[in-house]
Amino acid sequence: MNPVLGPFIAEKVGPAGWSFILFHTAFVPWSTYRSRGKVGAMKTLPPLAGYLQSVLISQLVLMALALLIARLCGIGLFPRIWPRPLHALVGLAVCAALVAFMFPRWKRAVEKGSRRLYFFMPRSGREKAIWVMVAAAAGVGEEIAYRGVLYALLLRLTGTWWIAALLAAVVFGAAHAFQSGRSMVIIFGFSLVFQALMLWSGALYVSMLAHFLYDVVAGLNYSRLGRQMGFRAEGAPGAENPPVAEATSG
Repeated sequence: MNPVLGPFIAEKVGPAGWSFILFHTAFVPWSTYRSRGKVGAMKTLPPLAGYLQSVLISQLVLMALALLIARLCGIGLFPRIWPRPLHALVGLAVCAALVAFMFPRWKRAVEKGSRRLYFFMPRSGREKAIWVMVAAAAGVGEEIAYRGVLYALLLRLTGTWWIAALLAAVVFGAAHAFQSGRSMVIIFGFSLVFQALMLWSGALYVSMLAHFLYDVVAGLNYSRLGRQMGFRAEGAPGAENPPVAEATSG
């Protein structure tokens, strides 16, 4: 480490910032990848409503952690820069473009029958209501954590905005190791899009809106496609159809 720059960089980020970086670059990807393996080994999948409730709690805890680190590190997350109508329209257009890009991929994933889709496919009214809450928590919390706090800390480390954005996107993609490798690459690209929205609009509000709406639409479309195609995950509660083989990608 450079004897002059090393202490200077460490002082700018601080112990709290380093802990946050390590948590999101190491623990979160490992945890989500481990969860993927656990699902593959499960003979019986948990009730979806209960699973979504646990995800909601996790999202809220991670959001609280990001807000705490932002405060400790002096990172301003909510400037008084309200989105202009153009910002909101572009955010909605970006969301629509992402949905249009992903829809055929959602359909192919349901056709392949990946068991993991069970966790993204709310069916009952209660499950859909919890899904919307999870989408709201993810849309706000993940934008705060990755496009806000992590990006700011990496910017302090690198001194270059585009390197910080790329690194934050890599970490965000790795944080979705529960999904397939192809999905992680796509999520990396989504992260760059959301980061661009943040940088262009000057705040996180537009990227939060686009992220939230995208997640809501994704879950509801998976639900509709699964119903239309008769999707049944092996070991799902109440599944009566023969097991569907686990896909290697989707």
